[in-house]
Amino acid sequence: MNNKPKLIILDLDGTVYEDIHHFDYYVDSIKSLLPETTQDNFLKDYQSVLNNEHPLKFGRIYDTHNDLVIVQFNNSIEDVYTWSGSQLEQGKIQDLYPQPVNIDMQRYLSIGDLWWVPNAIAAHYGLNRTQTKQSFFKTREYMMGPDFNMIPVPGFKECLASLQSTIHLVLMTNSPQVDSEVILEKLGLKDLFTEKIFTASKPTKTIEHIKYLSEKYKVSYEEILSIGDNYINEILPASQLSCQTIYIDHHNSGYENLGIVVNSVRGLIPHLNKLID
Repeated sequence: MNNKPKLIILDLDGTVYEDIHHFDYYVDSIKSLLPETTQDNFLKDYQSVLNNEHPLKFGRIYDTHNDLVIVQFNNSIEDVYTWSGSQLEQGKIQDLYPQPVNIDMQRYLSIGDLWWVPNAIAAHYGLNRTQTKQSFFKTREYMMGPDFNMIPVPGFKECLASLQSTIHLVLMTNSPQVDSEVILEKLGLKDLFTEKIFTASKPTKTIEHIKYLSEKYKVSYEEILSIGDNYINEILPASQLSCQTIYIDHHNSGYENLGIVVNSVRGLIPHLNKLID
């Protein structure tokens, strides 16, 4: 890092914990909303994405209207694929997308983390966002329950506790407050943040939130560190404001390196430990 940050913004899911077993519940919930005739294909496609054998890959964009997978880097569309993996000709791409697409999480879904993989596949098989949101809230409710155990990342709580005496720690998540607070409680992290921003509407409002935090805590953008596992939500907008970033790239997404990149929450800890006085 160029200089020690005075404020650190952390995402929740995939950033302060590494558990992923709740995604099995999430996938099963979405599957149950599909006709029985398509449920097997839904599961096959999901496994194919996890095995990196599908055109729907982490770091790409799914166009729900055209049922196409877009490869877009540095605000430029490089390739477009059909669901079966055929590559579109450049002329056809230009006709469909004369300008770079703006990710809105309605028509254009950014496959930035594991939450969005089953969402995109469900859209391919005919489900809308309202239906998949039902499964999301059902999964969060399951995570709040006493039977769902969260496994803390060793050393992470202690690291944040040491940082909070000299650095403002802010949680910024798209998840609702009620279930997020329960998750933080299970992880022992609930009282370690100066401020928590829930239902943050990232990436649409990421820059707006960072500007608000900069003004409130009287820190420059260069003194803010944004940490997250979703490049589009947490890394790209922060870098556009000249904030420092640490990208937790769980899936080797291939995004441009705009700051420090690690492949796990455990890999994040050594970088944070360097900031402890």
